[in-house]
Amino acid sequence: MVGLEFHGKEFAKVISAWNMYLDHLNSYPNDDESLGRMWVEKCNDLLSDLLYEMGSSLGFEFDKVHIKKAGYIPKSYADAENEQNYIRRATVELLDGSRTLPLSVVSLPVDPEAAAAQKDLQQILASHYKEGRPFPVKVVEERS
Repeated sequence: MVGLEFHGKEFAKVISAWNMYLDHLNSYPNDDESLGRMWVEKCNDLLSDLLYEMGSSLGFEFDKVHIKKAGYIPKSYADAENEQNYIRRATVELLDGSRTLPLSVVSLPVDPEAAAAQKDLQQILASHYKEGRPFPVKVVEERS
């Protein structure tokens, strides 16, 4: 909306600052974390410049350092924002397959009767296999 609200020759510095800020926003370095930190710092500088020019064009007198450094956000808000960003990134990574979901099985429900039957079946199968005995098969004709 900057281009709509601040148009005309008297707002040339605002439009210039806006264009520089917008150009920078579209140039995030995705592959380098250290460049990302420098990008954020420059982004803050350019936003401060834009806000300064907007204020000046409207007759306000603010110091650029005050604009950049005087903002305050409670720690809990910043923590919540960081956690939401982490959750969003981790969810995307999980969905695109670049992250796995760690699981730890601590217990499984066990039916003692089913476990005993499974053990008996394994023993019968093992004895037939070891002794080379054939498995008895009973063919039952289905009647409709």
